[in-house]
Amino acid sequence: MVEGHQVHRVAAHHRKLLLGKSFVASSPNGRFSDAARISGRPLTRVEAHGKNLFYFFKTPSPDPFVVHIHFGMSGRWTELPSSSSVPALPSHRLELLNTTEDLLLRVSAQVLDAGGEEFYDRWRQKLGEDPLRDDADVERVWTKMQATKKPIGLVLMDQSVIAGIGNIYRAEILFKSRLHPNQPSHTVPRDTFDSVWRHSVECLQRGFQTGSILTVDKEDAARLGPPWTRRYVYNHSKCGKCGTGISSWEMGGRTCWACTTCQRLHSTSSDPISTPTTRPAKVFSSRCARDDGETLRPVKMTVAQLKEQLEKRGMEAKGLKAQLVKMLEGVWAGEAGAGAEVVVMESGAGAAKDDGKAQEEDDEPKTPKRKGRVASKEVPKTSKRGRKRSAAAVEDHETPEAPNEPQVVDKPTTTQSRKRAKTKPRVASQKAVEDKAELEESIQAGEPVRFASASEAAREKEKACEGRNVEHVSWVEVGPEK
Repeated sequence: MVEGHQVHRVAAHHRKLLLGKSFVASSPNGRFSDAARISGRPLTRVEAHGKNLFYFFKTPSPDPFVVHIHFGMSGRWTELPSSSSVPALPSHRLELLNTTEDLLLRVSAQVLDAGGEEFYDRWRQKLGEDPLRDDADVERVWTKMQATKKPIGLVLMDQSVIAGIGNIYRAEILFKSRLHPNQPSHTVPRDTFDSVWRHSVECLQRGFQTGSILTVDKEDAARLGPPWTRRYVYNHSKCGKCGTGISSWEMGGRTCWACTTCQRLHSTSSDPISTPTTRPAKVFSSRCARDDGETLRPVKMTVAQLKEQLEKRGMEAKGLKAQLVKMLEGVWAGEAGAGAEVVVMESGAGAAKDDGKAQEEDDEPKTPKRKGRVASKEVPKTSKRGRKRSAAAVEDHETPEAPNEPQVVDKPTTTQSRKRAKTKPRVASQKAVEDKAELEESIQAGEPVRFASASEAAREKEKACEGRNVEHVSWVEVGPEK
């Protein structure tokens, strides 16, 4: 999910690659009517504010023409050689072509608008202070935080207060500051606020330099060890510092992650604070914040990783992802009992078995029960809508073995029975499974991923118990066409 350091990395990359160059600009899908105004105009400046990018093009007048980009859920820049035959996608709103420099750039974005210098100034006033910018006004942030009773967890992600912090950084910054997400913003003392801002700057700078969300300090990483070498609380089942189970709950459509022992609510009799209803954190396989491959719990592994671990032990790796997780956790529990060396897990081998069972229940597709009807064990009919959704199942579940064929009626007497007789269970094609395994292997190997669809992002957010309307960016630097 897009966070400020990623946008700043795009800006830094484009300053090196594009400044001083002119382009033939067009709008492949016709949704950017101002493309002609920047065609042939040199790019003179690139600015990043939080999750927003601003491109300044020189014009005959002193006032530049500014193009504003906000990626939204699944926007991205794509870079190709100018001779590329790859067609533009329906989502591409702007295309920049420079044959002299052998550059072809296309962008898809939720927001793509433009205007003059005053247009940029208006946007700058709307946005909060960016911890990655040298001109950030810390006192402006402090004043806004003291003026609201909203929980600090909401304020920290309010882009009109602090620009660039997303859900992962929120969890980590508040943990490092020992601040509960539900603490009312106006009750946060100045020294704690200074800690929040300092950690915001340090974490985002580290993310900008490394390209990854790494929030654990080196000293803590050495002391705590795996799996707390990258993040403290996000996507963990327990706190590495105190051993308390990580709690999660919804706040503003996003999932909060916190250790309620290390991050306590501070209230007074005159200003009581209600304790949120929490649940044990549910960990998942994340593409946005990957863990070290050596320290993964089975529930965080991809299907390819689960198969690899099982096959190393001479086991047949077939079944749904939840079944593979349960198999591996059972093996690990046995190995731990026998004193064998196993991959480090957050909850220990014994506890992981129970956690895995709960995860399996959550991962298994659930069939809703209809009131007044008994659930049928017959193979269900597949509707058009169901066929569209079936492809999504490949993402989280391995292709199941084909069940027994449904009994076919010799002589159906009604239309309904004929349709039922012809229905066969739908399974993912072998090619789809192989493609997915190849993609997962590329991700784990650190290779650049050349695409990520909105549906993939939505499924990941669903695993994290977050709404589908949450912003997500899948920008990656794309190399030359092969």
